[in-house]
Amino acid sequence: MQVCSLELIEGDTIVMGSDGLFDNVFDQEIVSIIYRIDDVTPAAKALADLASSHSTDTDFDSPYIIEARSRGFDVPLWKKILGKKLTGGKPDDITVIVGRVVSLPNDSRA
Repeated sequence: MQVCSLELIEGDTIVMGSDGLFDNVFDQEIVSIIYRIDDVTPAAKALADLASSHSTDTDFDSPYIIEARSRGFDVPLWKKILGKKLTGGKPDDITVIVGRVVSLPNDSRA
């Protein structure tokens, strides 16, 4: 678990998700979708759909698989001889929450 503190300003977008999102979708893909889809609900759905699609794509080099290969995991030697490599998404539960910082009307904290 990682805990951090960030100062947010109006207009900032926050993306939270389970490992099913981050193991299957690259950060640049997340940013691209957030920039392309302005509304948080459709953006969250688009991210979840992309993660789901990537998770079942056996030819996709997912963030999870790239990390696994960097740690020495790969297909058995006989598959390597046939030119195969460890690829694919990671089937998992997928949870995505997208939020945007907005100011409160008639902010009573002043």
